[in-house]
Amino acid sequence: MNDRESAEKVSSFLANNQYTFTALVDEDGAVVSEYGVRGIPMTVLIGRDGTVKNVWVGYGGDSAKEIDDAIQKALAEPRN
Repeated sequence: MNDRESAEKVSSFLANNQYTFTALVDEDGAVVSEYGVRGIPMTVLIGRDGTVKNVWVGYGGDSAKEIDDAIQKALAEPRN
């Protein structure tokens, strides 16, 4: 999800970095406010059941491994 940037800018960023995931465009900041974003980057892992499983603010150190481990754990949970 971006924070108050145009759809064109987000699309260009994704293409330039060869990212293939979908990004939410939040041009007016409504979603940022709704989720209470406290810093950028902020990663929110939402489980298959729609509940927030983990939230990380910032990135560094072992962040990638920690996020990957949490994703694997969430994927291992039974589907409802």
